[in-house]
Amino acid sequence: MFSADIELPRSDPDEMRHWIEYLALEIGPRPYSSSKLLRKVADSLSESFKNLGYNVDEQLYYYKGEIYYNICASPKTRGIEQEGSVPLVVVGAHYDTVSHS
Repeated sequence: MFSADIELPRSDPDEMRHWIEYLALEIGPRPYSSSKLLRKVADSLSESFKNLGYNVDEQLYYYKGEIYYNICASPKTRGIEQEGSVPLVVVGAHYDTVSHS
């Protein structure tokens, strides 16, 4: 099994709290019908991941005539190791919300 030899930034509880407050209080509800608002959040997420040193790719897709983005962040690797290295973990999350949340 191959995995990347990488150094990931440590989780910062204050930074996580900042993101929760930003999304919940400053931005508020983010239903799929608010594609411009979701783009603002996508831009903020991309910038934050880049500032942490991640490679960021955006996957564009269309839904009901609007453009949306998946934000994909991956750690920069220093090479590939085989045996004994720690496997990468894939984490996914939505940054939109259901209506009236």
